[in-house]
Amino acid sequence: MVTTSADRMTPGTEPTGVWLEELTTPYYAFRDAGAEVTLASIKGGAIPVDQRSVNVDGENDASVERYLKDEALKAEVAGTPVFTSIDPAGYDALFLPGGHGTMFDYPGSDELARLVERFDREGKIVAAVCH
Repeated sequence: MVTTSADRMTPGTEPTGVWLEELTTPYYAFRDAGAEVTLASIKGGAIPVDQRSVNVDGENDASVERYLKDEALKAEVAGTPVFTSIDPAGYDALFLPGGHGTMFDYPGSDELARLVERFDREGKIVAAVCH
């Protein structure tokens, strides 16, 4: 999974990031099905979470509620590698979770475009979600 690193909408200062449910729902679906999942982001480091995608405890989608109690996944989200540091040869699929942040760093990433093209050319799965 390659996520946004954008924490602000540009131009401007409005906070943004990944829409948490669009990361957690597929993440847990993949893991619960037995898949290994690697989280990475455009710039590496903490994945910014759009706070508009997180409600008070008990008022979130089930996968977000699960995440809020999952210290291991929260630690992964807090410290991702930059996606270009990972050799894509050992991966079967590429998944891009959504959120407003993606509009501000995905389009300008030539490296991400090349990765998507490589997976497509090799007949691997490329998928994305966004509300």
